[in-house]
Amino acid sequence: MKRVGKRLCFSALFFTFLLLGFVVVTWSSMQAHYDLACSTVWAVVTYESGGQVIGSTSTPYQQCEWITTYYDDSGGGGGGGWPPPGEQEPPPGGGGGGTPIINYDTNNSGFVDCYQTAIFHTTSLSITSTCEEVRGSGTPHKALDLWIQNIDGKAAYSVCTGTIQKVTAQRDENGTLTGWGYYVEIKDSAGNIWRYAHLKGTDADPSGVGLTKDGQVTAGTSKVGLCDSSGCEAPDGGTSNAHLHLEYWKDGVKTCPVDKLGNCATRA
Repeated sequence: MKRVGKRLCFSALFFTFLLLGFVVVTWSSMQAHYDLACSTVWAVVTYESGGQVIGSTSTPYQQCEWITTYYDDSGGGGGGGWPPPGEQEPPPGGGGGGTPIINYDTNNSGFVDCYQTAIFHTTSLSITSTCEEVRGSGTPHKALDLWIQNIDGKAAYSVCTGTIQKVTAQRDENGTLTGWGYYVEIKDSAGNIWRYAHLKGTDADPSGVGLTKDGQVTAGTSKVGLCDSSGCEAPDGGTSNAHLHLEYWKDGVKTCPVDKLGNCATRA
């Protein structure tokens, strides 16, 4: 009986190792094929003036997801499995399948397709001050003040592909943050300047995300700063004034950013 038991134990171990070997060999011949499935998602953008909502629009962006399919690349019998070797595509950034991605520059122009969805990577955005709004000085704003829910500390992304020109702060004669507060300037491919102001920075890192002069940014994917209210703090010292101030200087002239980025499609 002892001999029979030993034989049964040996047989069980043998078949276990045989099965494991089969699994390892089979899995080693498996290859991954990646397919990008995209769909159009509509975002809601609201416009405000003087604390009152004056309108809203819907704007689309492309949301994509990598679908992973595994296939046998052993080449045995039926001709090597499907799809043929060399046709698989790598996932974005080396990541696994199923990771949602969004392409904010679908035509590779160096500018985001629609700033209303790209700047905060969100489907909801409020424009609290438009370019046409007249300030106390009697001159038009010629810039955009942008806001999203819980904006304090949220990352803002570059609207263009370009080079960082400044990562600094604006101060008054007493050394107090004023005006733009902590801000970043980016030069686009045409040599024009984009300024992101009122950032949540420090003297050592004005952007809050570690940007340095002469660094490179990519449209829609590079963080350029964390939002705050630097330079325009609320009277109580809190962050109720937190927003992103976006300026565009074309050929040295302050120009409404919408003149360059106002290509967001809308629907009723």
